[in-house]
Amino acid sequence: MNEFSSGGQPPCNIDLEQALLGAILCDNEVLERVALEPRHFFDPLHARIFEMAAGRINEGRLATSVTLRSAFAAEEPISEQVTAVQYLERLETAAAYDAIKNTSEYALQIKELAAYREIIAISMTAEQMARESRVAPGELAVEAIAQLDDVIAAHRIQRKTSFSIDAAAKEALERATSPDTDPPVTTGFKSLDDRIGGFYRGEFSLLAGRPSMGKSAVSVSIGLKAAKAGHSVLYFSLEMTAEAFGGRCLTDEAWHRDDPIAYKDLRRGGLEESVVRRLYYDGLKKLEGVPLYIDEQPGLRISEIVSRARRHHQFLE
Repeated sequence: MNEFSSGGQPPCNIDLEQALLGAILCDNEVLERVALEPRHFFDPLHARIFEMAAGRINEGRLATSVTLRSAFAAEEPISEQVTAVQYLERLETAAAYDAIKNTSEYALQIKELAAYREIIAISMTAEQMARESRVAPGELAVEAIAQLDDVIAAHRIQRKTSFSIDAAAKEALERATSPDTDPPVTTGFKSLDDRIGGFYRGEFSLLAGRPSMGKSAVSVSIGLKAAKAGHSVLYFSLEMTAEAFGGRCLTDEAWHRDDPIAYKDLRRGGLEESVVRRLYYDGLKKLEGVPLYIDEQPGLRISEIVSRARRHHQFLE
């Protein structure tokens, strides 16, 4: 993704790449604080140096200008005066204390610059294909969105993923006793909340069942109850229309234990006047202003759902 037009120098910082590589060669432990891949480096030689050094370090071997010498002995000279081996030595010799100390920040900046280059490359490819009219507009947009979502996923700030059991238990206890801990989102069903505790932010929950077991009915009811509790809910339906969704919410809201209104009866029509009044006053009126939204677009890809959810989040802000 380093093919750019003559519109200017792509975003990069060679000095930053040199400083980081020098720090790694000088102190191999620095690599543990660096969440980078060779593709994040703009200079191809820097990418190869990082790949070779990281490979040796991950194998438990030493990576210095001396141990990497043979791998770069046949490399094309950097200039008439500097060979690749000499360049390695200069990187290691010039390594500064600040670079070793601030490698995490250096790596983050290198990764961000790589993300900018990827975004430029994606937009240039999309522009070229749009000018040539080679694919349908919708298909082109979907592909561009998918690629941009990959950039977001690959370049989001890395978080720690390895914990000792005592550290994890301590974090759980601190969260449980903190007054700032967000309460779970209720399912609206007391018996279900008693069993699973509700939905917690940042977690992925899956509602599964065999066909015609009531998954849609339960999910609509949960979404409605969560929205009535003050949580904004965005419901993606690849099959159910917005009208069908609204009908389910109407009958759910107007439900009485002694005299329920079945959704199938609403769909059939021919309702008695008393039932219509109940649906209006106990259903429709209570749904006014409830922050529950449905996206009924069929055939959505995961990347499209992510993009639409992101736009909805921005709308709420």
